[in-house]
Amino acid sequence: MNLVDVTRLSNGPITDLISWLQREKLIANPLRCLPCNRGMVLAERDANHVDGYLWRCTVCRQRNLSCEGSFFAEFPRVPLGKLVLLIYLWSLHELCSKSADMVGLTRNTVGNVFAMLRYLCKRDLQSRPITPFGGRVFVVKCDESQFKHKSKYERGQRARDDVWVFGVISTEYSPCRG
Repeated sequence: MNLVDVTRLSNGPITDLISWLQREKLIANPLRCLPCNRGMVLAERDANHVDGYLWRCTVCRQRNLSCEGSFFAEFPRVPLGKLVLLIYLWSLHELCSKSADMVGLTRNTVGNVFAMLRYLCKRDLQSRPITPFGGRVFVVKCDESQFKHKSKYERGQRARDDVWVFGVISTEYSPCRG
């Protein structure tokens, strides 16, 4: 997805955004009611509510947020469209202050959203560790380098982010090929 698609989705009708989030399995479709264990229906709410929809059980009348049980439920006062935009900006390594200005939220809120995204990525990497490559037969050598792109004679602009380069070489062949 590019910025135009994300902006169109986040600024369009909330029903389109909710159905897209459901298709991508980012929010429940449908949510199950805890007391009676039946599927809940997505019902429209008054217009002054943040996203205008909530889950309602047809049997026991239990109500939940439209994003209950997902990342979006951590920030109930932030509209879903703005959260989707923030996720996109975070994936582009955009600065907190710049993202806050773009989306129209406080820097503190944007910082909390970015911190939650980092935490979820960390938790996912810990629960599903990366399988090392190589094995019993092959030996694989890995190395990394960081390039800072320092300017010479104080000319030009320094890159905002340092560049990391990773290299992998298999010793299966002689001489080694990378």
